[in-house]
Amino acid sequence: MGVAGGRAVVVALWMVTAACGQASTAQCFNDNDCVAGTCCHAREAVHRSEAPDCSNTACTEDYQFCTTDDPNVRPYCDGRVCRMRRPPWCAVVP
Repeated sequence: MGVAGGRAVVVALWMVTAACGQASTAQCFNDNDCVAGTCCHAREAVHRSEAPDCSNTACTEDYQFCTTDDPNVRPYCDGRVCRMRRPPWCAVVP
């Protein structure tokens, strides 16, 4: 693979990572800096400055396990990175 092909792979990986909410550059300093990364059934957290606009969003009413549908799942700041706090049983959920 040439240099151009390598650059394409790096860009593609960055795009996938950013889409998953992992490429945040904003650092958190306390739990209030972190919010759900999607409007509905969030599994990931993002910095408040990168929060989605949910003003015109209607969520389904189905309960999705180990998402923000569960009151035990909530955003928090961990080492200046926003993460989701989940109960131990969520570790086995894909």
